[in-house]
Amino acid sequence: MKNKIIGILIVGLFIGTSFIPRVTAESEDKLILNDNINFEDNINDEDTAHIYFDWDNVGLIISIEFDGVEYRPGDSVEVPYGRYYLKIHTAAKNIVFLGWTSTGDVTFETPGSLSTYVNVNGDCMISPHAKYRIKSVLNTFSIAELFLFKFQMRSLFM
Repeated sequence: MKNKIIGILIVGLFIGTSFIPRVTAESEDKLILNDNINFEDNINDEDTAHIYFDWDNVGLIISIEFDGVEYRPGDSVEVPYGRYYLKIHTAAKNIVFLGWTSTGDVTFETPGSLSTYVNVNGDCMISPHAKYRIKSVLNTFSIAELFLFKFQMRSLFM
């Protein structure tokens, strides 16, 4: 780390720029120059992943609960690689959940379930998919009632 600081000071003096490097207390692996240039070593004790949440059917799915915290479309979180609990919060009871999809290094234990465990091994985007459940007319009316309704409608226009 000291060699980096000396090298940057020499380059800065050679170019003719003035800046004061400082090492922050938060990490010995970081060097901040003039509070706006941040150099980090690629040393990472714990592998972390950036997870982005996004979905189209906002009217049906209000939020996603990931590891006990609720997220909305466009939200993101950085977490260590691992296994996490995942579920959706819906706005309506009459929905059909179609499943989870993702891009990146993530797997779902039960991708067709409203709640599942997800294994995160890298950056990814997680999306739930749902649609409204449309009741069939045959479930609402019997065949005899439909025939009677059709007959009554026909007689109105004759």
